[in-house]
Amino acid sequence: MYKKSNYYHLRRIGILALILLVTFFFSAFTSVLASSPQAPEFPNAPAVTTCANFTDVGAGNSVEGLGTVHSNLNISTSGNAVAVVENQDPRSYGAPNGENSISNGGVEVLGSGFSDVEQAHDYEFTFSPDVTVDYFSVQMLDYGDFNPVNATEHTVTLAAYNADGNSVSSDMLSFTSDGNSLPSDGSAGDLWLTGDALSANPGEPGNFTFTVTGNEIVRIALEFTSDLGEGATDPNFALAILCFSTEDEPPAPPAGTVCADFAQIPVGTSVEGLGTIHPDLNIETTGNAIVVAEMEEPKAYGAPNGDNSILNGGVDVLLNGFFDETKVHEYSFTFGQDVTVDYFSVQMLDYGDFNPVHATEQSVSLVAYDASGALVDINTLAYTSDPVSLPRDSSVGDLWFTGDAITANPGQPGNYTFFVTGADIARLELQFASDLGPGATDPNFALSILCFAPQDDEPPTPPVGTVCADFAQIPVGATVEGLGTIHPDLNIATTGNAIAVAEMEEPKAYGAPNGENSILNGGVDVLLNGFFDETKVHEYSFTFGQDVTVDYFSVQMLDYGDFNPVHATEQSVSLVAYDASGALVDINTLAYTSDPVSLPRDSSVGDLWFTGDAMSALPGQPGNFTFAVEGLGIARLEMQFASDLGPGATDPNFALSLLCFDTEKDEPELDPPTAVLELLRPKQAPEIGGKFLVEYACSENAPNLVSATINGYDVVNGQEVSLVVDDDESARIVDDLLIWLFAPEFSLDVTCADDNGNEVSTSVMPEFDTP
Repeated sequence: MYKKSNYYHLRRIGILALILLVTFFFSAFTSVLASSPQAPEFPNAPAVTTCANFTDVGAGNSVEGLGTVHSNLNISTSGNAVAVVENQDPRSYGAPNGENSISNGGVEVLGSGFSDVEQAHDYEFTFSPDVTVDYFSVQMLDYGDFNPVNATEHTVTLAAYNADGNSVSSDMLSFTSDGNSLPSDGSAGDLWLTGDALSANPGEPGNFTFTVTGNEIVRIALEFTSDLGEGATDPNFALAILCFSTEDEPPAPPAGTVCADFAQIPVGTSVEGLGTIHPDLNIETTGNAIVVAEMEEPKAYGAPNGDNSILNGGVDVLLNGFFDETKVHEYSFTFGQDVTVDYFSVQMLDYGDFNPVHATEQSVSLVAYDASGALVDINTLAYTSDPVSLPRDSSVGDLWFTGDAITANPGQPGNYTFFVTGADIARLELQFASDLGPGATDPNFALSILCFAPQDDEPPTPPVGTVCADFAQIPVGATVEGLGTIHPDLNIATTGNAIAVAEMEEPKAYGAPNGENSILNGGVDVLLNGFFDETKVHEYSFTFGQDVTVDYFSVQMLDYGDFNPVHATEQSVSLVAYDASGALVDINTLAYTSDPVSLPRDSSVGDLWFTGDAMSALPGQPGNFTFAVEGLGIARLEMQFASDLGPGATDPNFALSLLCFDTEKDEPELDPPTAVLELLRPKQAPEIGGKFLVEYACSENAPNLVSATINGYDVVNGQEVSLVVDDDESARIVDDLLIWLFAPEFSLDVTCADDNGNEVSTSVMPEFDTP
């Protein structure tokens, strides 16, 4: 049985495991050349670290733009930064120096990297709106062995800045050379070797990892200077292994999240196939994934390590878990027809304490794709260990403990919860890799606590009592701002001036449909009108009267997306609901991509000439999107606009309409039902008890009977029941009604409700005649 309570169980048993651990992402660890440099070290790397994935971009393709290599990362240059791969064009540099030079030698060891093919090399790194980082590192390869400008003093700085433009942190590489085009003598030694990607040691110019740390970093720049001025003195180099740690907490599982109940089918039974575990979930492997339970065969692993090992120790005792009995461990997860999810998580137990293949670099990723196969999100656990069957020393501590399901802390390999979020997730895979190639390095592990949130494209149904603001009650062009202007409980505020608009009347917020037959504000509700900020700043907030909160709020946005004067490519609009303390209650987001032109056509939501137009857009498209949020205690709402260029609306010409909300009502004062247990005939001594007449009635303002029971057993008005005091409770039931009841004590409980479902109850206890 699937219950929402499974979600709350998840929170109770350790939702904090969803917080990411070290996730240095290596998309594929391939065979390492004997002459390859050592992997760079990452000083002060925090526990929650992710690394950009350049592999999926493809050699020669641009890595620039928000979301190209990571959903939160934006890389930009004045040139063109593209992915580079060892032994493939485009060639950024050659290494090792000499006759056996390999294109981009050394990049392949740790996945692909990137370089500016136009050699401007003025790299800047920024992040998604409202995202800040406290750690950032990037590896520079093959710098310093070529000096065409004949500089003698060389400096490369990774500089981090906050939102105010103030410096937060910096990391500098500085060295001198003899000023030759092919320098050899310098403060860093023979640059023929120390400036080469394959022969340099970590920390030398040819293999240097820059690291910056600090609070609220929003922009990072790689800055090059020399005794000759600004700019890179060696144009032939590449960057790789770019990692960062966001300061934001991962989102909590959304409302409606369900967790798979593997305990509903027998231990050892296959969990594969659509509907086996949940009507919307399909689990597949190339082997056979079966149910496992703690202290029961079949055995996936033993934990804790040592003499007291328990079969599958740590698997959730209520939901059980699963593993591939063939130990191939090629898991994929899909969903029912037309079903997508926006949240998915799964716990991995007892991974890393066994390493029969003797790998040194291990990674496990939960990768989410949409229906077209495009990457939506990825969550990676990566660590290093000594190459032995029972590894102890590793980058995540002693794997005897950190790789064990019982002794590992949440976030360590033995107890790691992967989670991904994003719109339209249709397929997920668990992908295992190491320096030896693809595949799980530890075959003895299990999965448990698998949870997901089906994506509901339909907005929630407005509850009974929802009211919609009537903007037609005030003149067109008049301000709608201030408490009570449109509704006694509603306060609309902007930093500009929000005014009422109507279809076919000035002032003009937009024209629709697009083309010659455009109508002023076409599509605005003809009865209720709408509104827009005449200054076009569009910073809307909504609050309510004193002590008033709402549990539902919706507003329609019209004609957004068909005009893009800022030339953004990634746009999002969110309706965000907060409670009185400022805590997030709910959020509803529209996000899409488009070509960066003023009148965009090509986009992820179709031709914006139509999908961004108020008259031709279908409900749910940018031109006709209704935002809806719900939850208890909503006291303030904001419309938040963002793009790859920063905060703010990318289309200034739009309006809002059909603003509706439901105020939370105080519990009504209901009259309780009456209830009587009338003693008809007492029992003879030594027994205490008797036969009682059951009578009850609901009140006028709560007329609907919900239940009537004695000690939980159903009774009806006017029936007779025998009650006898006894230490042991037992009952006689006839036709689903209580006839006799032996119990230490008794209570007649009657509950009634009004037409809105508000309940009120009465309880009475029988009075016995005692000798």
